[in-house]
Amino acid sequence: MTSRGEPRLSQRPGLAARQCLASSPPVFFPQSLSVGRGPLAAARHCSIICWTTGSPAARLVIVGSVETIILPRHLVNQILDQALTSPDVEVCGLIAARDGRPVRAIPISNVSDQPQRLFVMDPASQIDALRRMREQGEELFGIYHSHPHSPAEPSATDLEKAGYPQALYLIVSLNTRGVLEMRGFRLQEGKATQVQLEI
Repeated sequence: MTSRGEPRLSQRPGLAARQCLASSPPVFFPQSLSVGRGPLAAARHCSIICWTTGSPAARLVIVGSVETIILPRHLVNQILDQALTSPDVEVCGLIAARDGRPVRAIPISNVSDQPQRLFVMDPASQIDALRRMREQGEELFGIYHSHPHSPAEPSATDLEKAGYPQALYLIVSLNTRGVLEMRGFRLQEGKATQVQLEI
């Protein structure tokens, strides 16, 4: 990383070149941004959000994709913070929306007997969260969980257990030390389609 506000171009196997920025709050850059340009905060399209956790501030990594889903920054921060708070287990929760727009994340306890590699939402808490959504005029927008030791990609179990084909599935990976990676997917008929996330 060079001086504050200058992106550092890096490479990662399987992904396009990424732009990283030390900034607080995080600033997003397009895939085409070249080394040495100043911040372009208006360019915020991505399909992968990578957040390095080193001091003094977070760095974001962005890559492009297809369907666009807009997520509020506070919601993304809440999910990433939850994953960081319990880095050795899969955290999980629901995303509520109002008029089709995601508004809040609802953490749900993982009651799996193997929480390091699987998540099972507490049934009572999940039912209660869905009921409260209905009472408040909200709807289910998405489901999220973390992968402490594997990539931000749906596992065979994730595909098998996916029961809400219209929902957005967010996966946060802590597989690389010091880096949080978030990806969004549609899980339908046993297949995963990655979507583009926009903050």
